[in-house]
Amino acid sequence: MAKKLLNILFCSIVLLCMSCSKEQGQNVQFIPFQESDNSLWGMISPSGNVLFNEEFKEKPTVVRDNRFMVRNADGLWEIYTADEKPQKIGSEYAFASMFKDGKALVSEKGKCVSLIDTDGKTIKVLDKVDGKVVDGVEPYSEGYAIFKSDKYFGVIDENGNKVINPDYLRMYSCSDGKFIALHKKYEKEAKKDSAANLKFDVINTSGKVLFSISMNKYKDFGGGFQNGCLDVYLEAKNEKCGGIINDKGEVVIKPTSKIKKVGQIRNSYFTYNNGDGWGVMNFKGETVIRAKYDILYFASDEIMVAMTKKDGGSQEFKYINMKDEMIGSDTYDDAYPFYMLDGSHAIVKVSSSMFSIVDLSGKQVEKLPDMVHVGFSEGDMFVESDYVDMKKLVSSFNISEEGVDGLSFKSTPLQVVKYYATMDACWRGDKDHSSTDPYWYTGVDYLRYWKDIMGVMPDIYVNFSGDIAKRNYRSKRVIDYTYGDWYWYHDEKIPTGISYTNAGIKSFKIQFDNSGKLRLKLRDVFNELASRFKNMGKVEKENNGAVVVTLKNGKRALVAMEKDNVFALWGDIKQVKDMNIDEYKDVKEESKRIKDYDFFENKLSGIAEADSLVVDTAAIE
Repeated sequence: MAKKLLNILFCSIVLLCMSCSKEQGQNVQFIPFQESDNSLWGMISPSGNVLFNEEFKEKPTVVRDNRFMVRNADGLWEIYTADEKPQKIGSEYAFASMFKDGKALVSEKGKCVSLIDTDGKTIKVLDKVDGKVVDGVEPYSEGYAIFKSDKYFGVIDENGNKVINPDYLRMYSCSDGKFIALHKKYEKEAKKDSAANLKFDVINTSGKVLFSISMNKYKDFGGGFQNGCLDVYLEAKNEKCGGIINDKGEVVIKPTSKIKKVGQIRNSYFTYNNGDGWGVMNFKGETVIRAKYDILYFASDEIMVAMTKKDGGSQEFKYINMKDEMIGSDTYDDAYPFYMLDGSHAIVKVSSSMFSIVDLSGKQVEKLPDMVHVGFSEGDMFVESDYVDMKKLVSSFNISEEGVDGLSFKSTPLQVVKYYATMDACWRGDKDHSSTDPYWYTGVDYLRYWKDIMGVMPDIYVNFSGDIAKRNYRSKRVIDYTYGDWYWYHDEKIPTGISYTNAGIKSFKIQFDNSGKLRLKLRDVFNELASRFKNMGKVEKENNGAVVVTLKNGKRALVAMEKDNVFALWGDIKQVKDMNIDEYKDVKEESKRIKDYDFFENKLSGIAEADSLVVDTAAIE
């Protein structure tokens, strides 16, 4: 997954978990489970009916629309029918999201994103939207999906038709029929140190701006609307104050220091944290449940999960009603929302090694099999296009014997830093020192950045012959003591500032990892990169995993493939005779697995702490 997508995708994931909508939860037909640590995975319904036991080595996704997915030995997704004897359908996919309303987003190995039906047949190829190349698509939310084209985001409907142009730097998934997005006109401002001048638009599904959220007024805000409301934050007298606005931008709960964080909003109630614990308030500002719990979140509209930390580091979970009365007689090591399954049942962890299922009364379902592990994966949270034009990709970085990306061996440290300061990986500085101030670069002899080209973000290193910046001093003679005509002294160094050095560039390096759309394509990357460097000079050594070239400018280059990356290193590097490339011979790309987001393996603190959704400087840079 592209690195700079992580912030927005995390927000989407947590918002998905926070949602109580029927669309997200009530059509989960089966969930995967293991009866022992070493057993294969089976499927069980929310009411406790086992569909099949011990069938899959890898953990499957949940079942929706009578379909589920599981990764094969190569790490590719396969789709199966939810039957006692599951049948594979469709192809194998590099990226895929779960089915919703009979459709799923997928990308076959080496191909673009497509919309398919439950038989695996292609409904629409999403290679381009209105002539613009699609880099990837988020899973559908409320019938709409955010797509990425180049570095901007837009929206398509359930049939893959564009409804909002890709004109936004950031965009949060559809919630309550609305999107929150930052228009590309703020691109320069978004890269600056302060977010105060930014305005996020609240947009309906037709692309109409309903109102804007000024970061000059509100310091932060939540990642999406809940029941027509959005949590907002400002700072007053150095204190964080939380409040709530409605979908017209009107204040529902005036920001107050009594509210540090707003969690979930349900009807006219919301969970909040006052700095000491979590509780519940109503829209009148009245306390419904005192802020005494370490975690508190809605399990349904009328039931909540409450967690209290115990001595020794243990945690005790229980279900409570809106009167703070316990539901059922049991407490648990962990407890999860009813809306994540069918609305009537929930998963609980009854011990350190056993899960169970309870109903709305808190009663455990009888005659369940042993469940030592359960899963709630929904597939990929961003379905990337798996198509890569290797020649176009490598050419995009302007690699030559003299440098990369417009930088050359003649570039000074200051010139490199100025370019680096425009990149995503750059430290943006602070109020006292800008990102190009030499203050940041003492003791630093290389810079690393990445650049998004067609959804691929390799690391680019600029290595110097010495430190980029240095501290300057003047000498001051200090008389320690005298004795007759004799005196003793020392020279004291007085700091006079920091400046850039004259260090030259020793080498450049570009490295492509086998993640995202380059996964299982490292051999193609190596071939294209090796071909480019071969045309720059004389091949000195070569095998099927590496090539050493003496460049036309007298410098040397090594292009090599490792099990998890391909790199090119060129400049004043080792002499040809000292380079041993045997370690790269016959190397094979590691079939690296992409870790799937799993609700149960990623604790619910994100649900309670909706503050993790708020926009901060990192989220907009």
